[in-house]
Amino acid sequence: MSVQILPTTSPTVRGVPRALLLVALCCALLVSPAATNITSSFVVGLMNTVIGIGGRGDPTSANIPAKLNGTVVPPGYTYLPINYPASIQLSASTTISGPKVYDAVTSRPGEQLIVAGYSEGSLGAEWAKRRLLANGTGPAPSQLSFVMIGSPFAGNGGIFERFPGMNVPFIVNNQGPAAPSPYDTTFYTREYDPYADFPAYFNPLSLANSLLGVMYAHPDTYYDSYVPGTTPAIITVVPDNGAGGTDTYVFIKTPDLPLLVPLRIGAGAIGLTPLVKPLLDAVEPLLRVLVDMGYTDRENLNPAKKTPFSLFTPLSKIIETLGAIPGALQEGADNFVEDIRSELHLPPLAAAPAVSPPVTPLDAATKKPAALAPVAATFNDKPATTDQKTTTVEPPAATKADEKTDPKTDAPADVKTDTKADQPQSPTATNTDTGQKPAGSDEPKVKSPTPQPDPDTSPVKTTKPKTDPDSPPVKVTKPKKKKNAPAADADTPKPGPQTGSAKPGSKAGAQQESTQAAA
Repeated sequence: MSVQILPTTSPTVRGVPRALLLVALCCALLVSPAATNITSSFVVGLMNTVIGIGGRGDPTSANIPAKLNGTVVPPGYTYLPINYPASIQLSASTTISGPKVYDAVTSRPGEQLIVAGYSEGSLGAEWAKRRLLANGTGPAPSQLSFVMIGSPFAGNGGIFERFPGMNVPFIVNNQGPAAPSPYDTTFYTREYDPYADFPAYFNPLSLANSLLGVMYAHPDTYYDSYVPGTTPAIITVVPDNGAGGTDTYVFIKTPDLPLLVPLRIGAGAIGLTPLVKPLLDAVEPLLRVLVDMGYTDRENLNPAKKTPFSLFTPLSKIIETLGAIPGALQEGADNFVEDIRSELHLPPLAAAPAVSPPVTPLDAATKKPAALAPVAATFNDKPATTDQKTTTVEPPAATKADEKTDPKTDAPADVKTDTKADQPQSPTATNTDTGQKPAGSDEPKVKSPTPQPDPDTSPVKTTKPKTDPDSPPVKVTKPKKKKNAPAADADTPKPGPQTGSAKPGSKAGAQQESTQAAA
């Protein structure tokens, strides 16, 4: 019995099925939808590029990625720096940086491109943009955008816009404001940066502050520290710049006035910050108002409006400044108090509760004038009415002839309503509680439709002598003469027709005779 041993397969033969399997797997991945999305994202990610041009003193453009807190180069983009002289001869450096940016853009068709220029580097970016527009060789607007940081091409504030056509020999040729284009452009401007935010009107304080802004508002560190969405800034969007593109203006606020920064630095160097800082913080609000008078506005209202430099400040701007001075003084005083409190480690001042003025109820307010009005003045000033009749009645007094009191007289007398109201009331008639009538001053009882008292009871006496009811009433035309008349004594009979004044045969006379007979 023999055993045949088959020859072993060579390594080359064994690797063929594996290669075929790998090719089939790759084809399957490319055909599937999920694999297509992954592949396209990978390819696009390799094509996203940021072309950066740095400012003066940065010939390798190495500082661009740090701008705007490291957000200039978005995730997934590669950074392509432009090397150029970056010297003080701006025009000479631009003739080198501009063509390099143009070549970098045109050599990458189909890519997503961002051209970012800072300070002097923005001159090369603007040069390339104008060349693309002139030649018509640029990519589609959706594939290219520009970012201008601290640029002199800003619409309202850029130094090229403030002095159009003015060249500085051997340094720079003024290119004017930015040219409108279909490419979206974002301008980042730090407040008081002289290259991007130059004063619009002649103002010595504004110009001095702008001069110091070269060191304390324009350098890299002031734009590197800007955090989008966190650092205070005013963003204005112009949807259509006239050429189909969208321009966005980001106005970054500067907390410290450049005019005072040297004093702050000097005080810190010699250890006098606790003494100098309260004084500078107290002066800065007023000084800022005077500096801002040299600008069109500080609210980024019209960033695209071209405003050349003027030697005269508009009257409206002067009036606006005068109106802002009181608020600036108050802010300075608050800053001074807060700094002193902070240096002395005092607790914050408690806010005083708002005290509202006392509120008088409506009913009390309406009753108060009536309570203070004097009776005599009310009586004398108000005309008497003829349709309203009131009488004050007192209980009858006992006569000297008869000291005994009828039980019926102890009851309160009824109020009569027949006496005319136009008869003035004497001062003695106001007392309705304990007044006594003199003896023998009988008077006929006034006829009234109300129930009469018992005939055996003495007639009710009024406080004012009454005339015959049948005679017409007598109207007193001068009541003021009786205002100061002395009150009559209670024991003295009142003058006037008290007894026997009733006409014979009249009803009042008969009633008087019956009363005397009963007595």
